[in-house]
Formats: sequence, structure tokens, C-alpha cells
Amino acid sequence: MKTNIISALIVFTVFTLSSCSKMNERDAGGSAGNGTGGIPPETSTTTTNFNGSAIPAGKYIWFNSHFKATGITDGTIITITDQTITSASTELSNLTAPSTRITFSSAVTTPNYVFDNATNTWNIFIPLSGSDEIFMGGLSFLSPGLPGGIKSLGWTATFTSTTPNVNIQWQWGAAVYNTFSTDYNALNVALTHGSLHAGTPVTFAYSGNVYGGATGGAGSNYTGSWSATKSVTL
Repeated sequence: MKTNIISALIVFTVFTLSSCSKMNERDAGGSAGNGTGGIPPETSTTTTNFNGSAIPAGKYIWFNSHFKATGITDGTIITITDQTITSASTELSNLTAPSTRITFSSAVTTPNYVFDNATNTWNIFIPLSGSDEIFMGGLSFLSPGLPGGIKSLGWTATFTSTTPNVNIQWQWGAAVYNTFSTDYNALNVALTHGSLHAGTPVTFAYSGNVYGGATGGAGSNYTGSWSATKSVTL
């Protein structure tokens, strides 16, 4: 009898340890290894067209995007990766924008960011109150000389969230600048919508520096006109 009881206990213990090990492996990996507590990532694309103005070589195109989010809680982190801008044009066939990590926190009183050159990532910190426009990402691109009227440019991005049931409404634009920078920390980007639209590179947003082209019309159109809005639910 004692032998049977001991054998049963050994089998039960091995089974339990094996089950716990598998559960831990599954939980550590999340869904598809996304590390967001099992919330699967969502990939989304929205497209727009450039206007008819040619963009001379040496001008800078500032590709920028923003979103509005609902379902945010204190500490929510939204990550946007695999950001690409593509079109049928050979000059703009496959541009890669940096990744973005956005933290919403009640401890943040003023929106701020640091661009990490080592990881090529926008690290953005937003007050919990949010905004109707929150900067989502940007890319500075030196024009090789582009014709006007480039059609069907698509910005694709993959979204993840640490909080479930977050809805994101996002769109993008592109403005052309005479003088600009690829040092993203020097741009002083507006992260939320105030007197300027989110995505405005404040350092270079001055009279005479914006050139008509891409989705913008010069003057004070510092971000370009927006694409259609796309919705993503995480």
C-alpha cells in the first residue's frame, strides 16, 4: 500500500511540475511573443496622395503621424513598430520610420520625449489626460528630386498595447522644408495638439521655411494635410 501511495504521489508531482512549466512558458511569451500580456498586435495601413508640386533635390520631407486613443489607463504603454512608407514610385518605394514607445502616466504633467539613437526609437511620455492628437512617429527624408502627384503612398504600422480594449484612430501627413535636421532630439516636436498640430517640428516651424509639396501647401502647414483616418482596436 505504501509503495502505491508513493508512486501515485510521484506521478502527481511530475505532472503538476510539467503543467506549471508549460503555463509559465506560455505566460512569459504572451501572445506570439509580443510581451504585452497576451494582447495580440494589430497592423494597419492608411494611404494618401502627394499634391501636384514637384519636390526639388535637397528639400526635406517630414513624414509625421498622430492618433487619438480611448481606453487608456494610468501606465498604459502603446508601442508602434515596423513602420514603413511605401508607394509605386521607385524613389519612395520603401522608407522605414523609427519605432515609437508612448507611455501614458498621471505622473507626467508636460508631454516630453527623448529619441534613442541606439534603438532608433521615439520614447514619448504623455499625461493621462491625453489629447485629440498625439504624435505617433516621424521620419526626416532628404528629397532626391521627386515629381509631383505621387499616388497611393501607404504608411503601415504595427500597434501593441499593455492595456486591452484600447482604440486608436490614426492618420499621417508630410510637409516639405527648406532647412531641417535628421537629429530628432533637435526638432522639438509638438507631441499633442495645442496652438500647433501634433507632429509640428517646432524648431523649424518658422516663416518661409515650409515649401509647398508632399501633402502640404507651404505657409504654416507644418505637418501637411492628413490622410484618411484608420481605426485600430487592441
